[in-house]
Amino acid sequence: MKTIRINFVDFWGGFDRENNFLTDALRPWYDIQFTDKPDYLFYGDDRARAHRQYDAVKINVPLENRVPNFRYCDYAFSYRYMNDPRNMRLPYYVLCGPVSRIIKEPGEAERVLAAKTKFCAFITGNANTKRTARRLRFVEKLSKYKRVDSGGRFRNNVGGPVKDKLDFLRDYKFHVCFENASSPGYTSEKIMHAMQTRCLPIYWGNPRIAEEFNPRSFVLVTDEMSDEEAIERVIELDRDDAKYLAVACEPYLYNNTPNEYFDPVRLRPQFEKIFASTRRARSRFYFQDLIFNARIKWGLGKP
Repeated sequence: MKTIRINFVDFWGGFDRENNFLTDALRPWYDIQFTDKPDYLFYGDDRARAHRQYDAVKINVPLENRVPNFRYCDYAFSYRYMNDPRNMRLPYYVLCGPVSRIIKEPGEAERVLAAKTKFCAFITGNANTKRTARRLRFVEKLSKYKRVDSGGRFRNNVGGPVKDKLDFLRDYKFHVCFENASSPGYTSEKIMHAMQTRCLPIYWGNPRIAEEFNPRSFVLVTDEMSDEEAIERVIELDRDDAKYLAVACEPYLYNNTPNEYFDPVRLRPQFEKIFASTRRARSRFYFQDLIFNARIKWGLGKP
């Protein structure tokens, strides 16, 4: 078994480098040594600073709606559909807890609904009102029907940011899970956290979400749908327990079975490529990330 010296930096607070999807996927094939002087570095947020201090083969695992920047990384496990052998698609949601938490048990919906004492939750720390305009507009409109409890740093109305997001969500029937942006393949932790706590997700973002999750198990808001149409659907489900239960009984995953991206064995060929040598695979110039970021910054259309 080959020994690899690795480290993880620039991930979310509380990230456990020894217990996560990628580390667990590596263990069957490699003897892992965690060190502050790694030969291979996994890093999350490319805007953070820690990864820039390392001299190692770098593997980017984007946490936000970004293109891997191959001027700085050698390989990537990203949500992007890319025709680049250095990238393997691995949606961010896969990293957000074991898939077992979103596998539904027979007959659980009635019990879950009986424990739901509050209407709808919303959690965000992103205060960029321009980039997240639709999300904020939707919450404001939905709040005219019933109060939407905001537990994040932005527009908090519950007495301060919640310390335990999952614990906070458990009491709610619905959770507004709008992404920061709509981009093919980009599905963050938001919908996973709603599913784990059995809040009915109200989702907007990845236009290809139905390829990986059953859209009958949540309220899917599309670009073609008005806010009013989506809110009418939420109100319909809130007022009719039978209709709410019909949606809640649907499995989040097709056939209640994990999709291919939750399979760690799928990553093995890419691992073998990465750990076969210490030779850098970076580009001197990589314009795709520049174009992507320009579109985001200047509002030039969907990335």
